[in-house]
Amino acid sequence: MTRGVDDTADRWLASEGGVAAMVVNLSTTRVLRREVNGAPGLVMIDRTGLTIVLAFTVHDGFITEIDAVVNPEKLRHLRL
Repeated sequence: MTRGVDDTADRWLASEGGVAAMVVNLSTTRVLRREVNGAPGLVMIDRTGLTIVLAFTVHDGFITEIDAVVNPEKLRHLRL
């Protein structure tokens, strides 16, 4: 089995500083409603500065897709 992006993402999601840790620390996480590429979204920032951007695809009033961006290189341009 070749290790790739999915394997790396799985390890990061489960790591001490990954998304799972952020969910546990929601009490110290700022959640901001923002438009993301023209769609409704959320920006989540924890006390360590870890930022996650969620963009929602909505059809007929239902969320049908959620895209999450956690790559610091892709989020560098944000002014929060």
